[in-house]
Amino acid sequence: MKTRVLYVCGSSLFRNTSANMSHNAYVQGFLENECEVEVIMPDVSFGPVDSGLPRFAGARYRLVRSEPPWSAMAVKLKALLDGPSGEVGSSSDERSGASPPEGSRKRSAMLRSASRWLAASANAWLTRRDPHRLSRTWLRRASRFSSSRPYHLVVSNSSPASSHRLAATLISRRRVRTDRWIQLWEDPWFYDVYRRGEAPRIAREEADLLRRADEVFYVSPLTLEYQRGHFPESAHKMRLIPLPSFTPMPSAPAERRGAGPSFGYFGDYYSHTRNLVPFYEAACALDVETEICGDSDLELTPTGRVRVRGRVPLGVLSGLQASTDVLVAVCNLRGGQLPGKLYHDAATSKPVLLILDGTAREQEVIRDYFAGLGRFHFCRNQKDDIAAFVREVLDGRIPRRVAPERSFAPEAVARRLLGSNE
Repeated sequence: MKTRVLYVCGSSLFRNTSANMSHNAYVQGFLENECEVEVIMPDVSFGPVDSGLPRFAGARYRLVRSEPPWSAMAVKLKALLDGPSGEVGSSSDERSGASPPEGSRKRSAMLRSASRWLAASANAWLTRRDPHRLSRTWLRRASRFSSSRPYHLVVSNSSPASSHRLAATLISRRRVRTDRWIQLWEDPWFYDVYRRGEAPRIAREEADLLRRADEVFYVSPLTLEYQRGHFPESAHKMRLIPLPSFTPMPSAPAERRGAGPSFGYFGDYYSHTRNLVPFYEAACALDVETEICGDSDLELTPTGRVRVRGRVPLGVLSGLQASTDVLVAVCNLRGGQLPGKLYHDAATSKPVLLILDGTAREQEVIRDYFAGLGRFHFCRNQKDDIAAFVREVLDGRIPRRVAPERSFAPEAVARRLLGSNE
């Protein structure tokens, strides 16, 4: 008999967000372990619909209407701000691969910064009394779901945390029966580096959700350590697991502009969470072919060999990554949370530079954790350190092709979850 898995996700897996890349990879991993998978999720959530995200034929999707009319209007308004492909203020040049004109780029940065600040402020205000305010309609409707057949495993995924609340509701009301319930947290909730404002109700809700789960998984060794200290009553059930890697559907490599090695940073880099400036300055100073692709409030100026643009559809991203020789990931300024992209990057056959940031101890813990894989190169987030690594690449001292990290593969990560309580 196949293992039956109910995967609970509070965002539509068909929407292009960084979190949904790993969410889809979990579903893929369970299917590759020959599980019978049902997915319950909203019909609509933030982020543009992207054909590069999979719709697995082997999974059964339970789409639940998610938003009341006023909220649907807010989603449409956000889409207008985002532009046709979902990037705030993005131009057709950004979506096709060209660096946008300086005026367009500055307007994009201003719009992204303003919309992000407004969204974060509104979210802080709305969730002060109700931590799940933005998901309340979906929670009410999805809580009517029931299954007469028991599941071997229920898995709920944060981003948003309402996924965990729905799983708790379905299990406590016995609308769903299961042997085990696993909570997956890419990031913490109350102590998330991205969260704004004081919210004691979020802390209480997070503590309650953690108490209810059979097992809780985090993807950063520092997040695991900190969460065990913040919620000691649930520390015994907290574990560490890597994010499953997501591989976009292959597309033709983007056009190269030179014969030398190229470098690529593909991810957001808002200044309050991540400092990309030293990498940008090193790339400009050495005049190396570089792609910087992601949303930000910064106004990095493109040069002849350094392209800068906003977020792009997965089809474009796949081509850019295929033409890049060295992938770059940058740690957060504080808190120990990890950029999910480093797990996806490590599953390629390309060398990955992990630029360390945070306190000296946080940098040491992250380096020690990933150094054991033999898959990453490390340096501090300083222009001179980054430039020294770039020169090693230019001198041919860094191999251009390496073995992908197999422990991040969806099948491997899902297999660990299926056997985690053994």
